[in-house]
Amino acid sequence: VTEVDETDGSLLPDAPILTVTVHDEDESNKFHYKVIDSSGFGADKFTMVRNNDGTGSLKVVQPLDFEDQLQRQGFRFRIQVNDKGEDNDNDKYHVAYSWVVVKLRDINDNKPIFERSNIETRVSENAKVGKALEKFRATDPDHGGNSKVVYAIDRASDRRRQFAISDDGTVTIQRELDREAVPTHQIKILAIDDGDPPKTATATLTVIVEDINDNAPRFLK
Repeated sequence: VTEVDETDGSLLPDAPILTVTVHDEDESNKFHYKVIDSSGFGADKFTMVRNNDGTGSLKVVQPLDFEDQLQRQGFRFRIQVNDKGEDNDNDKYHVAYSWVVVKLRDINDNKPIFERSNIETRVSENAKVGKALEKFRATDPDHGGNSKVVYAIDRASDRRRQFAISDDGTVTIQRELDREAVPTHQIKILAIDDGDPPKTATATLTVIVEDINDNAPRFLK
């Protein structure tokens, strides 16, 4: 049984995940290795290559995804080696077979996913500090969907720190709003998973501040 990390998207590892050694009494062998097509689940995702020292290496040729329910169970397929070159697979006296079992390890290859990535809300400029505006929710498919997600506000989008976000994703007013100063706020909401290193997703909350009659008239000279 060989364990291997799932691939990070379509990025495939260069290094082999398994190296096999063959013992043969003959000295002038031309070993040829291959994965037997349709010999089991996952056979299409791997290939065998011959190394200069006569050993064979198993390499990944297609993305591996732990979040896929079938792939999460692992792969089992057959490999073969013959000692007379690649055109002699039918000579049973010169061909050997082995089963290979590959188990996948989960990596942090997914960002959290927001249920709603763009939310617009309207609020009166005299709304009380502490008023809840909207609730964001994000989930992360890594670790079987059990990854912990924490929320934050990108302070570059809220330099006056007028908004706050709670552990459950609820955005509240933290400081009084003033439509005459800032009529519309575009707040960048972050969802950060607990992977190593962590991955971050972003969403946007647009807050439109509605006017109230809070300014006295002035005579023009």
